[in-house]
Amino acid sequence: MRIGNDAVSQFQGGIYGELMDAFCLSNKYVSPTSYDVWVKIRERLECICENWQLPDAGIWEMRNRQEHFVYSKVMNWVALDRGIRTADKRGLPADRTKWIRERDRIYEEVMTKGWNEKRCAFTQFYGSEDLDASVLIMPLVFFMAPTDPRMIGTINAILKNPRDGGLRNDSLVYRYPPEPRIDGLPGED
Repeated sequence: MRIGNDAVSQFQGGIYGELMDAFCLSNKYVSPTSYDVWVKIRERLECICENWQLPDAGIWEMRNRQEHFVYSKVMNWVALDRGIRTADKRGLPADRTKWIRERDRIYEEVMTKGWNEKRCAFTQFYGSEDLDASVLIMPLVFFMAPTDPRMIGTINAILKNPRDGGLRNDSLVYRYPPEPRIDGLPGED
């Protein structure tokens, strides 16, 4: 008998961006970061520098494969970006040169490998033609401007009906194309 979510054994690299975004906001608006907490955060950011290139199960907890999901890469960028901001704001010790280099490498890779010329949109993972609603977070985390032509192209592609290759059905947006082959799970959501 299994209790809990089957994703317990999965690697989901995007979580670190979510964590660091919240951490950065807490440092700014709630309470300054202590040194002991910073040491732990800094270790995690160093780990991101060493492992962001790995594929993962993604935000949607894919059961049938690991990929280089665009959302996960963007959130690794967010993690390093927020780490740099926090270190600079508080004067905390950090390997800023390394973090900036890796953050910039992630950015360039997402812009080249996450972008699909044929779809005129960012897709679910590198080399994919499938759209993914999670990439709509890009302007919200300051990865790119909402008016950037690539972001506008992505939004326009997502807003199409699924029968036309988009994700919008009536007033709702699918996470990703509503086909069983996508996530390895039975049925649709």
